[in-house]
Amino acid sequence: MPPATAASLSPAPAASLSPTPPSAPPSYDAGMGRGATRTSAWLGVLTLAGVAAWLGWIGLRVLYQAGDLSNALATARGHMIGPALIIMVAAILLAERRWPAVQRPLLARAHLVDAGYLALFAVIVVPILTFVETGFAIEVDRHARFLLLERLPLAPRVILVGVILVGTDAMNWLAHVAN
Repeated sequence: MPPATAASLSPAPAASLSPTPPSAPPSYDAGMGRGATRTSAWLGVLTLAGVAAWLGWIGLRVLYQAGDLSNALATARGHMIGPALIIMVAAILLAERRWPAVQRPLLARAHLVDAGYLALFAVIVVPILTFVETGFAIEVDRHARFLLLERLPLAPRVILVGVILVGTDAMNWLAHVAN
């Protein structure tokens, strides 16, 4: 065996120790850069926001013309933030007080933020959602009556609702598999 020299004891070249270089970024369609992809995503988001605003305007106009605006909002608020939700929030608050993960005062900042979000939901989101739902119902009634389930007897209606729920779940599952 030949004697060891400084060259034979030196470490291997750095290139052999480094991991393989990262692969190139994913390619986009010909002629479309990264900005075009972002633009098309924003175009979809803004289109949906525009449709929701249009449906909300129709709902607001119909409820105002019917003279039922305040009653519709009070009813919607009662349905969305009704006794069941208040009881559930109170039960969770009591459970947090009884078995806390971290001991905090009753009026801790997190509790106040949660109460603020609930109030914001009641004051801002519920009316907007009511207008959009009413506008959607009006437009379906005007232009797509075949989508209304009230024309069917009860048994086929229940079956159709089950098929719709299973179909929606299947599409969500396929979207997760695709990702």
